[in-house]
Amino acid sequence: MLCWSDGRTQFMLDVSLHGEKGKVEGKEQGMTAEQRKRRYERKRDAGSHAAGRKEEYFMGKGEKLIEMVKAAIRYRIPFDYLLVDSWFTNTGLVDFVCSCHKKFHLLGMAKMGNTKYSTSWGDLSARSILGRLSSSRQIRYSRRYHIHYAMTDVKLGTRQVRLFFCRRGKAEGWRMLLTTDTSVDFMRAYEIYAMRWAIEVFFADSKRLLGLADCSARDFTAQLAHVSLVMIRYNLLALLKRSLDYETIGRLFKDVYTGAYELTVVEKIWLIIVEVVGIVAELTGADEDTLMRQLIENNKRLEALQAYAQTA
Repeated sequence: MLCWSDGRTQFMLDVSLHGEKGKVEGKEQGMTAEQRKRRYERKRDAGSHAAGRKEEYFMGKGEKLIEMVKAAIRYRIPFDYLLVDSWFTNTGLVDFVCSCHKKFHLLGMAKMGNTKYSTSWGDLSARSILGRLSSSRQIRYSRRYHIHYAMTDVKLGTRQVRLFFCRRGKAEGWRMLLTTDTSVDFMRAYEIYAMRWAIEVFFADSKRLLGLADCSARDFTAQLAHVSLVMIRYNLLALLKRSLDYETIGRLFKDVYTGAYELTVVEKIWLIIVEVVGIVAELTGADEDTLMRQLIENNKRLEALQAYAQTA
């Protein structure tokens, strides 16, 4: 899903449903030939929207992401950064962002894998670069965010990018952010990337309130329609929430969509990620992403931690 957020409100822009054939020959999608033969199917007009969606079902997620971003640009959706997780950050996406006629930057989590980056020390992997930064005493500590971090500019392929390494406490492993914006510092990049949690808020709220995961239809077209309707309802609620104070919307709205008038992304995520999640992750050695998802999906725990943050 493609989500637009300004830190206050998030709107869902696009969606695609994907499947994987799997690696076991003869058991595509985890099913035997007999199971595949028995499953529901229907013929569709070649020019229909559903037929087009069917064609993209096995498309690579990275390829589809670029298509979604191109569509957002075509419809003149304003944005300054494309925020992605480590699944999407690669050389192809960096090349697309840098060569796009619209000026925006990529900011994404990247894997600490075997990808080579061109540095002043030669072509090195992320872990080797981190080792060089550590040995040259370039690791810094932020008291505000309770996090160790380091920064360096490198080349990925032919493109200049900036790498940020960060870690909370000794128990947690190092993580890496990659951006095409070589003018941004770590603190600002960290704050901007936190806005990517807006899409996790959508998943949690839409599953709990709007039944995103409740459709049991066998028809692929029906599944597409269901997801699309959930997105439309969510966007309408988000627009109402942005336009009106949630206490003045009325009793009917409150009764039908109990809990939909929750805190904004800034209040709900950034306060916690800065003042609570960081401290808890550092003290317990827990994974920060896991803690954040638990908070987003658990309102009672969220309210308790928020009350603590405001009184601490």
